[in-house]
Amino acid sequence: MAVAWRVGDDVREERPDEAPRLFTVVKRQKGGFVLRPKGGGEDVERTDDEIRWGRCFGELEHHPAAPAGLTAARRAVLERDSGTEDPEHRQVARVKVEYCFRVESLLDAGVPFDEAYARAAEEVYASEVGRWTKAFEDIRAVREADRLRKRRLPPELLKKKPARLGLGMLERPRPSTVETWFREWSSNGRDERMLLPLFNSRGDHGKKLEHRTYERMRWWIEDVYLKLEQAPLAWVHREMVKEIGNVVSYTTFRAFLKKEYAAYFVEKNRLGGRQAFLRNTVFKRLRHDQVAGKDIEIDHCLLDVLVRDPSRRVVGRPWLTVAMCRSTRMIVGCHLSFEQPSYASLQRCLIHAIWPKDLSGLKLENDWPCEGTPDRATVDQGKEFYSASLKATETALKFQIVPLPGRMPWLKGTVERLFGTIGVQVIAWMPGKTFSNVVKRGDYPSTKKARFTITQIRDFLLKWIVDDYHVSWHEGLGGVPLQEWYRRRPAEVESLSVNKITELTGVFAMKKIGEKGVRANSQYYLHPVLNELKRQYGRDREYEFRHDPFDIGHGLLKHPQGRWIRLESDRPERSVGKSLFQFKVDARLAKALTLKGEHVTQERLTKAAEQAAEEAMDAVNNGSAKTTAASAARYHYDNGQFFTPIGRPRPNPALEGLPAVDDAFPERAAGPVNETADTLGSSDSDTDQVSMAPEPSGPRAARSRSEDAPASPRTSVSKAEKAARSKPKPSREFTAPDADVVRVSFDRVQAEIEERRALMVSRRTAPRRREVDPPVDRPEPEAMRPILPLPPENQARASDQHRSPAKSSNTKRNQP
Repeated sequence: MAVAWRVGDDVREERPDEAPRLFTVVKRQKGGFVLRPKGGGEDVERTDDEIRWGRCFGELEHHPAAPAGLTAARRAVLERDSGTEDPEHRQVARVKVEYCFRVESLLDAGVPFDEAYARAAEEVYASEVGRWTKAFEDIRAVREADRLRKRRLPPELLKKKPARLGLGMLERPRPSTVETWFREWSSNGRDERMLLPLFNSRGDHGKKLEHRTYERMRWWIEDVYLKLEQAPLAWVHREMVKEIGNVVSYTTFRAFLKKEYAAYFVEKNRLGGRQAFLRNTVFKRLRHDQVAGKDIEIDHCLLDVLVRDPSRRVVGRPWLTVAMCRSTRMIVGCHLSFEQPSYASLQRCLIHAIWPKDLSGLKLENDWPCEGTPDRATVDQGKEFYSASLKATETALKFQIVPLPGRMPWLKGTVERLFGTIGVQVIAWMPGKTFSNVVKRGDYPSTKKARFTITQIRDFLLKWIVDDYHVSWHEGLGGVPLQEWYRRRPAEVESLSVNKITELTGVFAMKKIGEKGVRANSQYYLHPVLNELKRQYGRDREYEFRHDPFDIGHGLLKHPQGRWIRLESDRPERSVGKSLFQFKVDARLAKALTLKGEHVTQERLTKAAEQAAEEAMDAVNNGSAKTTAASAARYHYDNGQFFTPIGRPRPNPALEGLPAVDDAFPERAAGPVNETADTLGSSDSDTDQVSMAPEPSGPRAARSRSEDAPASPRTSVSKAEKAARSKPKPSREFTAPDADVVRVSFDRVQAEIEERRALMVSRRTAPRRREVDPPVDRPEPEAMRPILPLPPENQARASDQHRSPAKSSNTKRNQP
């Protein structure tokens, strides 16, 4: 490939152990250039290979001279790469160069100029016209094939544009034409680009319309077309013609728009900055971490199915929060409840993802081995992902939150695709589904068809996740998620104690110690140690304060020395066992019940809590209602219940007999209650399980006690049968590693909260509640409808079991 230097260019040469020298290009010769030193001296020759190697090693610097005497069109050709030119135009330049080289060889042989031009025109044409014809025909064939592909029409329907093959270069040129080519080529450094045809400069490219016409075109484009209303260009042109007359055609108007306004500017004004950014920006794809559980995606989804209360009232659609591993497509954690997307539901999902899961007694065939803290969590622009609580949890657990731009769900397509799969494989067959929109739903009576409770929906999802999705072939992954998890899981996983759940993931705030204690959630939290802290560190110091979003009856204060101090609420009768949402509802109702100018008293707050609990129970238990009650369900149900039980820590011999944190009631540390650091777990005298969800107060307490009572032989199970069911079954396809971890159950209550509730009930009047029907016996998940295929002989039995709950439900509701 020839070096693109021209006569008059400057060259700087700097060789090792030599002083730099400056040269001027004075001549282009065959295979190289002749350079003349700037300070005087003899000319030197440099071949093309020497120039390439010199520039490769940094010994030569080329400084092109400003072209003199060249037209603007020719300067534009020299400034751009010749590879971008039309292939047919480049072939024309090659043909002209062959004539020039023949003229140069004849002149070197002593032939006169006129004779050299005439002989070159005759000899080169006679010997090379056949090869040129073949080259131009190949270029034309490629161009025609590309045109047919773009138009997608058969050749017989296309109008063939008549064009001269070879652009006139297949005819014998005149000697004067060859002379023009040779002079232009030789006087500009023998540059082939000087012989490219300037077809773009043909014709009259000047302005042909009046100045006022161009002004009106700009006004119609900028003030009418470039607006978010997105007026069609054809309509804008038609309205403009009515004003200025038919002096501008639609083709001219559209060409003026494309020439004067950039595509990004047009889309930004018509579609908005975000759409213009997405359409005109190149995004780089990033590879996720290949280690299992280190790179996860978190998102919320409102399930397309209506849920009934056991009293037959349709309460609404539940929210599902999912954390999914990008590398293995495993669902590492999830949370299902009526809690709307907030840090409360996000915290329960994170806990379920990080801590080990106990599946004993749940009648599942496979294990759910996902646990451990991730390195990155990809999230969207939800408010809960920008909360101070999540930032504090991010620091405590030492992982990174990766926020994505707003309204770009495809950037976390792994979890978004999972929601679609759940809608097809789990929700699609369920009665009471709402479809994705009202058009697809049509006349389907979703409210009348709703049948399942939220507990049954949770059981269906759990069985599908563990025994179907995790052990099935994944097309995008190219394997089975559970197998990929075992293959890619890290060698070591840090085991976290459940006693540190609130310390690591609770609702975060920085609080000062006031005169009445630590004020949070419109109440005060107390502990005897607060006096010492206030006297030693001053009253202006702020401390890290955390509490469980589903139980604000107590909180944890971080001591400057690093340990956590458990604080108790000064109003346990209206805070113990209550979620943050319930507390806010009670406070708003109390304010509404208070006259203007009066203070909200504690008696009014207690009355508001009783009224809210009674109204929520009445709304949920109203089986004759035709509408949903999602807000009442969010208040009434225990939305802090984990998706599955999670493990509690192994006992630490070094801490036996000592409380994990300072307690406001130290006299109970030696009692039968096994205190923990965050009241999310407490031991029970009848079982070696720990409840991770506190029992609800108010109507939920009565409801849970009624559900725990044996209503039928189906629910009355002996301890021997419970122990037999709790034995882990052998895996269907995989064998998980043994883990000697004490597990937790989500069906018991905390002994501490039960003791406080007994004191609370004795101090205040119990709220009035109307009698409700006994709860309907919940059949087993596989009895309702099999998620996995059943043998033909068992399908009839499963169908009978599928219809039996409705009959038993109607019978029980008609009993006096």
